[in-house]
Amino acid sequence: MPPDSQEPEKDIVSDIIGYVLFFVLLGAAILVVPGMVVLGLINRMLTLNLDVAQLWTFSILFTIVGYGIIAIRKRSAMAGFKRYLLIASITLAFVLVSFFGFKAAWPILLLQGFFPT
Repeated sequence: MPPDSQEPEKDIVSDIIGYVLFFVLLGAAILVVPGMVVLGLINRMLTLNLDVAQLWTFSILFTIVGYGIIAIRKRSAMAGFKRYLLIASITLAFVLVSFFGFKAAWPILLLQGFFPT
């Protein structure tokens, strides 16, 4: 068998892995947005100067706690997830419209600690 016959199969598999990884990371980013905004506010208002690892850890923790509170109040894990997904989507849309639509500076100020340059 010529070696070229195996290359297209490897390309397809790597493309599929890339797409799956992209959508998993996109979904995770959408879920963590409320935690990022809240931690960004706390970090700026209280001048805590948390580092990147602390910000990400606490934002994920806030995400889990927020989902848990909503799930307990809804008395259903799936209903809580749907409500939390709605809140996360609205938060993400609000941040994106504020930044790209109205050219507001506050999204950068809140989220700059998460993505150091």
